[in-house]
Amino acid sequence: MFSRLKTFLRQELDVLFAVNFFDLISFHFNLFRCNRKIRTSLNSRSKPFNSDLTAQEKYLNYKFWLKESLIRFYKLGLHRDEKKTILDIGTGTGYFPFICNEFSHVGFCLDVPDNKLYNQITDSLGLIKFKRYINSFELLQLNTNERFDLVTAYMICFNNHKQENLWSNKEWEFFISDLQDNYLKKDGKILLNFNEESPGIYFSSELLGYFKGMNYVVEGNNILIENQTT
Repeated sequence: MFSRLKTFLRQELDVLFAVNFFDLISFHFNLFRCNRKIRTSLNSRSKPFNSDLTAQEKYLNYKFWLKESLIRFYKLGLHRDEKKTILDIGTGTGYFPFICNEFSHVGFCLDVPDNKLYNQITDSLGLIKFKRYINSFELLQLNTNERFDLVTAYMICFNNHKQENLWSNKEWEFFISDLQDNYLKKDGKILLNFNEESPGIYFSSELLGYFKGMNYVVEGNNILIENQTT
């Protein structure tokens, strides 16, 4: 009970920091609207979700994850933006691109091909999805000619999160260059959101120095990159 209350209060504080006073009403209205639509989409499945109960308990908790995604959406100012084409890498259940679509943007998503629950939920939400693994020093090679205004990657794990072979600046340089050269529009942006590797530490001092040396914007565990392709 205390854990749920703590989570609720943390999210409400995030809302206050993400949304200005005049947008609070629209935020909660859109949260209600998107919750209702997702509930309808998930309940309309003819077959039950096929995954272990632990995964279902976590990821079918759409009220929590949808609120997280809407907070991210408002932080990026996308609720006020003109139509954008957006790719969400490591999308999981796809709630972020779902919200993008609800606001008349065009949301695409990417995640591993063999997570049944992810696939079932993104299919239920009618999302366009690229199914592939991300490996170091391998081009994405997505089957699309689309160029994106924004590429997001939240709670990144594809960098070998909490493993000994955690990506260094060389792997990140390759990955970012691939996005910039092959998938990002000339004035496009990339947002990378890192998980903790140890308490309070999201990247090594070497990697942080690389990001700053490239003039990327570092805000906490977020890295914002503007395309430099001419």
